Amino acid sequence: MSTVFIYHPFMVVRRLRVISKEQTAKIIELAEAHANVSGWTTKRHDHYATTDIPVSSTNELYHYLRDSGLQQQIRDTIATAYGVRKPAKWGLLDLDSFVVKYAVSCDPDKDKGCGQADLGIHTDGSEQTVVSYNILLNEDSDFEGGGTILEMFDRQAAPLSNGMAVTHASKLRHGGATITKGTRYILVGFMQFESALTPLKHYVQSLSDILSVQSPEVVEFMERLGDEWLPHLLVFMVVVVVASVSIVARTIYNNKQVKAANERNYRAYVERQRQAARDRLAKERVNKLDYKKKVTD
Repeated sequence: MSTVFIYHPFMVVRRLRVISKEQTAKIIELAEAHANVSGWTTKRHDHYATTDIPVSSTNELYHYLRDSGLQQQIRDTIATAYGVRKPAKWGLLDLDSFVVKYAVSCDPDKDKGCGQADLGIHTDGSEQTVVSYNILLNEDSDFEGGGTILEMFDRQAAPLSNGMAVTHASKLRHGGATITKGTRYILVGFMQFESALTPLKHYVQSLSDILSVQSPEVVEFMERLGDEWLPHLLVFMVVVVVASVSIVARTIYNNKQVKAANERNYRAYVERQRQAARDRLAKERVNKLDYKKKVTD
């Protein structure tokens, strides 16, 4: 169940329940266990770096999210909230995900991951990144302050409880509000939506590099098509079939041309061999006549 608390013609910011408190506690446990060995990264991003641990950098956390089904659960929940039909079929890709730690009530010389209290206004990810989320991993009583600043709307996101997420367009300028006390953990993710024509994508790309169905703006794409997406899909499939027939026909034609050329070359080769044999026989006859003439003389 999601709650829309800000609406904009081009984007929707949402607050929604994503995972349970038990699951958030496990994520923090695995992140801190990894940090005790390898530390928190603080310079992984060129701009607006966070104190974080990339999910992909720790086997335990990565496999927990994948094997428990949490990774897919987050994808599907956010995709459904944004109105993407059949998320498992249409596809929602994780480009990056990481656990972020904001902590001020600590000693930077002793406590790992201590010191970062906020994050400046910025946008997320590459050009392909379209949806971002951050999930609160601990109780809001563990810290004071914090939250997501939304520059365009001149306000902060509504308060979150443990396991809830704020999701928004990645290019919406936002930042992390300052915490004044305690420690705040969040799971952050950058996502890329594949085209609504994802089931045909790999097939089409294998036929020709000219055809492409990759579309990072899947939400806008689906809203534009609305309930009339099926006719568009059928038209696209007709185009794919025509392109396939054209490619196959051209391949067959090229194969016939190659075969005809090979046959011509083979016939020319045989004719040359036959001519060479005739030349040899003629030369042998001439030599025999010359020999007989010499013997007779």
